[in-house]
Amino acid sequence: MWSPYVELLKNNSLETILIHSGQHDTLGLQAQKTFNITPDYYCSLIDDDKLKLGDLVSKLISEFTKAFYKILPDLILVHGDTTTAFSASVAAFLQNITIGHIEAGLRTSRFEYPFPEEGYRRAISRFTTLHFAPTPKSARNLHEENIHKNVYICGNTVVDALNHINHTPDSMELRKIRDFIGINKMILVTCHRRESYGEPLINLCNSLKNIANNNKYVNIVWPVHNNPRIYDTVKNLEHEKILLVEPQDYNNFIKLLHMADIIITDSGGVMEESAVIGKPTLVLRSETERPEALELDSVRLVAFIFNELEDLVNRWLINPPKSEPSNIFGMGDSGIEIAEIINKYFMEKHGN
Repeated sequence: MWSPYVELLKNNSLETILIHSGQHDTLGLQAQKTFNITPDYYCSLIDDDKLKLGDLVSKLISEFTKAFYKILPDLILVHGDTTTAFSASVAAFLQNITIGHIEAGLRTSRFEYPFPEEGYRRAISRFTTLHFAPTPKSARNLHEENIHKNVYICGNTVVDALNHINHTPDSMELRKIRDFIGINKMILVTCHRRESYGEPLINLCNSLKNIANNNKYVNIVWPVHNNPRIYDTVKNLEHEKILLVEPQDYNNFIKLLHMADIIITDSGGVMEESAVIGKPTLVLRSETERPEALELDSVRLVAFIFNELEDLVNRWLINPPKSEPSNIFGMGDSGIEIAEIINKYFMEKHGN
């Protein structure tokens, strides 16, 4: 995800190098185009969707190790709980490079869930020097793990990114989606997590068909993740009121969020975005590392209890929950604060 601290760090006269891990190259190119950024260094990573998780981590650590030896950074910034963030942190730790973690302190109550993200984020925190926590709750999570030094509550850069989106004319694909929806209500679906693979994903497809059959004036749009474990199951979902589309660039996807009457997702990022925008959202998780969103009437966890999912959708289509834009994840100035903290850290470190 683009974040404004990249440009803000450069504006503070800090040499800033952006590394592309090589994962999800198509999605990466979309983000680069949307936010007008160009990576300075590309890792060599081929067929990442086909690599076993251990092989992927090993490959990424090797690639980041080579990159850091070449670049010799004083600090690396990692973002979130991805395999990329974890691998880069390990490589930096082994070279004794200072680490800053953006979105630090997100936690569920179970080390193994979600897998592998919860393990990643907890491990990253042990290597990190500068912890950029998005909310007071995430900062408290770090304190409870005896991490007290250099913990900063900065808000979430997802708000910055949402504010950065330009209101450009609709693409041809988005116009086709609008034509498909017509005057009907719209349900937007995303699903990509490992715990959704297999039977949960099949059951989700069946529930969406039930929802489409039971609601005459509703259409469903699903940007299908290109991971074969998702795509190979979802491609068989055929229904005249369900439209399967390619993964959308960020600009298009945010427009889809605004268009939606209900969002069904297993994505933490989408959960944040829908809360910020103010959209009724049903989350396909049994617990979340973003509990702040659950304080809103419009956000519910439904796990993989699909009769509950169908019941809530049917009720919300008739009687929507109270939903309005929220600032629970920050005011959109996270990038500014992160850049200032990093600049101050280097000034103090070098005695300026």
